[in-house]
Amino acid sequence: MDKSNWTSDFYSKVPKDPEGNKKYRGDRLREALSSPRKRAVEIQRCRRDLLYWINVYGWLYEPRTAKELPFITYPFQDAALLKAQAHLGEREICIAKSRDMGATWMLLYLLAHQWQFEPMMALGLVSSDADLVDKTNEPDALFWKIDFLLSHQPSFLRPRMDRQKFSLVNEDNGSTFTGVATT
Repeated sequence: MDKSNWTSDFYSKVPKDPEGNKKYRGDRLREALSSPRKRAVEIQRCRRDLLYWINVYGWLYEPRTAKELPFITYPFQDAALLKAQAHLGEREICIAKSRDMGATWMLLYLLAHQWQFEPMMALGLVSSDADLVDKTNEPDALFWKIDFLLSHQPSFLRPRMDRQKFSLVNEDNGSTFTGVATT
């Protein structure tokens, strides 16, 4: 995996204000849906650039307001994501976090990007109990969040997948998510 260029010129063009971002997302989607060649270009942009993929196609769920929101990263999140991506698979990644900083969503997007775009990745999701790993209709569960973020992508980005309890397989590239509870 080439780590020499984690971001691209494409990401620098993504507006960070909510209205500008919404318009940009719509423009990118309409363009990608206009032809197979443009879809292929958009898939490559997402493959090459984690921050572009998140800021153009990423969504998160805010349970306190029951709202689905576009994931528009803050500069501190960009820095944390790129640092975590650079060290993924090479050394432990530790993030000291407080509530409402988006750390769980950030790391799940990082892992989902690897699962979606890199072949034969074996990724684990771990939490203190089984329900926090994988429970249907539980927004705090890690697999619920993975299911959410994948289901909110346009169909041309989503790979074929096999979803079982505590397991998600990318049938297009062989990458896997496996869930484990520590108790």
